[in-house]
Amino acid sequence: MLTTIVKAGASVLTAACLVVGLGACSSDGDTGSGASHSASVDAQHEALEAYAAKERAALASHDEFKDTYSSIKVAVTDPGTITFTYAYADQLDAAKVAAFLDGKVATFQSTFDDQVSPAMKATGVASDRKMVYTYLNADGSQLWTHTFE
Repeated sequence: MLTTIVKAGASVLTAACLVVGLGACSSDGDTGSGASHSASVDAQHEALEAYAAKERAALASHDEFKDTYSSIKVAVTDPGTITFTYAYADQLDAAKVAAFLDGKVATFQSTFDDQVSPAMKATGVASDRKMVYTYLNADGSQLWTHTFE
């Protein structure tokens, strides 16, 4: 069981590091009112969707996750939140996984600050950038979730 948690933890950290340098697009950052504001909101949403698509593609290209997770989903919530939901393939001890992931909060925060947020910004996500990690057990029950800002 502990080997599975450690293996899963290594996969979590690997997945967190995949976001390096994914952003290539930029936005003019228009924050005007009226039609300009609506265009800015639309541009923010499109940039968030573009960033999520890059994350999905990056995660799909890594076979090492198939034994650990039954699924990895990437979703967006306007104005600037990207959510990663990892569902473990095997049922794990909830308390042990939560304690392990609690111990990785600083690492995840650093990944968000140094890699994810700048990549999101470079893709055109101009404001309210957040990343949510949620982990589900094999039975669908939530093991852990945390929002990084």
